[in-house]
Amino acid sequence: MKIDASLSVDIEGTQSEAADMESTGYAGAWTSETKHDPFLQCLQAVMATETLTVGTAITVAFGRSPMTLANAGQGG
Repeated sequence: MKIDASLSVDIEGTQSEAADMESTGYAGAWTSETKHDPFLQCLQAVMATETLTVGTAITVAFGRSPMTLANAGQGG
């Protein structure tokens, strides 16, 4: 069974929080668009983990252009 959790809205603590989630056995971590761009928090989480699935629980697409979302989803 895989269990996921939500990341807190504290973007400064995202890396340590995501690393803790991974080390305690969580399979995924999700963020939502509340105080900041959720893609920035996803970036912080993946930089601190190796196997944790990271994604957005909700992202407001209507406030972004299609080009902005395409660039954010393109990856490196």
